[in-house]
Order: sequence, then C-alpha cells, then structure tokens
Amino acid sequence: MTDAVAPPPQAIETGSPVTFTGVRGDFRRLVMRGALLELLTLGFYRFWLATDMRRHLWSHTSVGGDAPEYTGTAKELLIGFLIALAILAPVYLAYFFIGIEAELYRAFASVPLVLFFYLFYQFAMYRSRRYRLSRTIWRGVRFWMKGSGWSYAWRAGLWMLLVGVTAGLALPWCQAALERYKMGNSFYGDLAGRFEGTGWSLFKRVWSMWLAFLLVMALSPLWGVPRLGRPGCLF
Repeated sequence: MTDAVAPPPQAIETGSPVTFTGVRGDFRRLVMRGALLELLTLGFYRFWLATDMRRHLWSHTSVGGDAPEYTGTAKELLIGFLIALAILAPVYLAYFFIGIEAELYRAFASVPLVLFFYLFYQFAMYRSRRYRLSRTIWRGVRFWMKGSGWSYAWRAGLWMLLVGVTAGLALPWCQAALERYKMGNSFYGDLAGRFEGTGWSLFKRVWSMWLAFLLVMALSPLWGVPRLGRPGCLF
C-alpha cells in the first residue's frame, strides 16, 4: 500500500518550516484558463482544472525543504464523479416518484432524502481526503488512509444530531472527535497520524460566540413583535 518505509520519527524535523514558492500570477492564469475551458465544455473540464491546481499547489509547497508530489489524474476524478452520480441519480428519481404517488406524505418524504444526502456528503468528503492522501508523495514515501467512509458518515450524522439537541453546545466535541478519527486513520508510510486537540480546548475559545448565539435566538421573538402605534404603522 506504500511506496517505501517512512523515515524514523527523528529523521523528520520537528517544526520544519512550510513555505510556498508559487507565483500568484501563474496560479491566476492557470485558474482563468481552466475556468474558460470549463465554460466552453459546460463544466466538463473541471476535473482537469482541479488536477492542475493541486499539482501546482503541491509542487510549490515546501515542507522541510522538499515539496510533495501529486500523482492524481483527471480521469480518476471523472470516474469518481460518475460513480457518485450513478448512486445519487436512482435515489433522487425514486423519491421523486414516491412523492408523486403519495401526495399526502410528500412533505415528510423529503426528510430521509435530506438525511441521505447529508450522510453521502460526509462519505464523499472522507473518500476525497483518502484519495488526495493516496496520491501525495513526500520524500519518496506515499501518504495513505484507512477506515470506512460510511463509518465516518454515521459518526458525523450522530454527532450532528447531538449538536442539534444541545443547540450547538456539542459542536467543539463533534469537530475534535471527527478530526481525531480522520487523523488516526491517516498514515505517512508506516507512521500513523495523531490529533491532540480536545473539544474542551476548542470550546474555551468559542464559548462567548455560543452564548451570543443563544442570546440572539432568545431575543429574536421580541424583535418580531411590532410596537403599538397608529393603525397601519409598525413603529
């Protein structure tokens, strides 16, 4: 699964500087040319544009004096898109015909559809990260990732349910847990990744924003009550 055995931990400089050597004008021209071709091909060129952008960014980002290499291809992105389309299209059509047959339940039929698309989006995000890592090589050693995309999607779904029940209070713990799962399943050669952040440390940074959100939600009904005044006037 890997191209070579990763160097021992002491061979990887702690705190190695990360520098970007790309020129803004070159990247701008690359994006503008790709956007034009994407427009002319009705969006079909987007897979080649994404590949060119990643190769440019990877090759001009130096970590410890060496730049990583991106080996992905536009053909692989296109095949992945077609597979996703083959999964989503039948699901959407099935719900469309169910909605026609059951007019009384059409409003409720969209709920499981939204849940499915949310879980599938999380699955796709995990698989996309897994793909990018598997196509990234640094110092002759390939990154890779294990774990199940659907397992991650279900974790994300359950965490977001808890976030909703707690009015957003559990969001820092949600983000920490999901990031820990992704990093724990990410590898550089035979070296596993590690995420040391905690939900509590993140919550201490954003607790004031959470209280402000609750205050706005609590006062919003009062803002919707018009003041007493002349007939036809709200203020």
